Amino acid sequence: MRHTFVIGLLLLLLAPVSFAEPPWQKQKNQSTRPAVNETRSLADAIDHVRTSTGGRIIGASQGIDRTGRPVYLVKVLLPNGVVRTMRVPTH
Repeated sequence: MRHTFVIGLLLLLLAPVSFAEPPWQKQKNQSTRPAVNETRSLADAIDHVRTSTGGRIIGASQGIDRTGRPVYLVKVLLPNGVVRTMRVPTH
């Protein structure tokens, strides 16, 4: 009877600890995208395209998309030999 009480007490004391979110998971959930009011630099856009495609950057410039919002146009040579222009939002 006493062992059951001790085990129950230990479970009650340790239960909140086991349900707590580890600190490293809080960092994983944070987005790498800039906040709404922050603008992304052209260098950041180039790095984003380079890492997401694995290709070689041919050129980059600033432009406007179909809705009138500013974007970066990054021309990249993909590993399969195709040249593609990627549009990256400035914010």
